[in-house]
Amino acid sequence: MVKMNSARDITSKLSHLLPDYDQVSALYANNQQSSQLSVLSKCYDTINQLSCHSSNAVESSEALPIDRALFLVSSLKDKLYEIINTGRWSDVDENICKAFTVATFLEAFFRVNLETVHWSIEKVMYDLDLGLMLGCPLSGSDNKLLTESIRIIEENCSSSCGSSSATKKRKLDDPDVPVAVRRTIAEHVSIAMLQRPSIEYFHINHFKPLTPALIQDCMDHWPAINNWKQSAYLSSVAGERTVPVEIGSHYTNENWSQDLVKFKDFLSRQITTAEPCDRVEYLAQHNLFEQIPALRKDILIPEYCCVGTSNESVDIKAWLGPKGTVSPMHYDPKHNLLCQVFGHKKIILAAPDDTPNLYPHETEMLKNTSQIDAEHIDTEKFPKCSAVKFYHLHLYEGEMLYIPPLWWHYVRSLEKSFSVSFWWD
Repeated sequence: MVKMNSARDITSKLSHLLPDYDQVSALYANNQQSSQLSVLSKCYDTINQLSCHSSNAVESSEALPIDRALFLVSSLKDKLYEIINTGRWSDVDENICKAFTVATFLEAFFRVNLETVHWSIEKVMYDLDLGLMLGCPLSGSDNKLLTESIRIIEENCSSSCGSSSATKKRKLDDPDVPVAVRRTIAEHVSIAMLQRPSIEYFHINHFKPLTPALIQDCMDHWPAINNWKQSAYLSSVAGERTVPVEIGSHYTNENWSQDLVKFKDFLSRQITTAEPCDRVEYLAQHNLFEQIPALRKDILIPEYCCVGTSNESVDIKAWLGPKGTVSPMHYDPKHNLLCQVFGHKKIILAAPDDTPNLYPHETEMLKNTSQIDAEHIDTEKFPKCSAVKFYHLHLYEGEMLYIPPLWWHYVRSLEKSFSVSFWWD
């Protein structure tokens, strides 16, 4: 529950995030949705009346009672949600996703105002996280409208979001094999191992010829190396947030599915517990650092990512899960630095030249994924795999693996693991 003065503070600060009405109404230009525009117009006038913030006023509209405004904007958001979740994600109009972002913001604003004394932080934060996952930023690459809304609510309601002091301070890296047991000379690695190579060396010997490399001693200065091993830290920063997880060992399994869960609950079930959970959950390939900027401060973009020809920003993904999670043999179209924060993984690589021998799925959605189990290849079913040259290695805490575009890679977590991947052109 939130005190009245906190809700009023939040209302004032949120009102200054309100996008310009003309920018928002333009999202509906091709949809001919006059009824939806009417809802937006009335919602804007209601917000301006509540906040006395008149720069976005809409002269032709009339203010609504807050409960009515919340009902209408929630209905509008539900319609947009239905459109987004019908058919293929790639076919969804970007303006629909942007409109979903705005509707999510408006719903949160009215919910805060409607339930001045008894509004639920959990409900509002869940909806804002859903907006981050399904919506689009109105401009640029970051969804600042929703991330700023979350920051404002977190900062003004810190006492209501659950005390992190009650969380037992416990390290998350509780592996079967101690972290101190590092790679030994006896372990054979079939790709280049580099000790903090210069950018020029990396460019000439690996980036240009597109050859993998294992890079060491370049992550010691990351705050994440220490911070993310502490359950209390992760819970205090992100515990109340809602994140998407994959259910099952990997995405090609018939019983694979997805779910939305509280981050603190995911940590409790999959990471901090000493007992394995019946249900394997994997926070995989998620834009966690756009959703929760506080965690973004704990990592640094490796200097090797500046090598390239594209001016686009680096795409950063999070991979957090228990022992046994698998990314089946697949390839990506971009350069990739896979950085291991804690835990370690077994990785198997294969060159693009071996693509015809790796039996890619025939469906469009899985054409970059092989049908084989790279650790247990059925040569009778997949005889051409006998001609493939596979590269085997382990990726330990503090190491980076450079995976060039179109290189096939299979990844299995050998213990509880947190990895960060940086993709760029």
